[in-house]
Amino acid sequence: MAGPGVAAGRAPQGAAGAWEPNAFIRVGADNTVTVFVKHLEMGQGTFTGLPTLVAEEMDAAWAQMRVEGAPADAARYNNLFWGPVQGTGGSTAMANSYDQLRKAGAAARAMLVARGGEALERAAGFHPRRQRRRDARVRQEGDVRRAGRGGSEASPCRRTSS
Repeated sequence: MAGPGVAAGRAPQGAAGAWEPNAFIRVGADNTVTVFVKHLEMGQGTFTGLPTLVAEEMDAAWAQMRVEGAPADAARYNNLFWGPVQGTGGSTAMANSYDQLRKAGAAARAMLVARGGEALERAAGFHPRRQRRRDARVRQEGDVRRAGRGGSEASPCRRTSS
């Protein structure tokens, strides 16, 4: 999960308005969450089970979730049990990626909440202790205003100067 732009997230090439907080997750301008799964789907459920972990960590609705096979890049998507090789086999997919995708989802959620909370606090006077998240959006208790990934002036992924 290291590399330029990863700590603050980066906009990927070819995905207008999208934000990638790390190598495994892309949040679209429409609030869809795409999970890049490094294991092949061969009937064992990796394209369902692994995105479920990310959805749980990000508090995203299942309807928001998408999955894509990760590109061939053993440096970023290696099988942690096999060394610097990108591969699927030996019933390793869930065991190999469980902690990795949970941490990726939790990190993405933390960035969205922090950036969304800051944007809402500036734009609408939200109080950080009253914030709640659901469906990858930050909301304040008792208030209909919210920050999501797509389009709002208080978007957590849009940098604003203080």
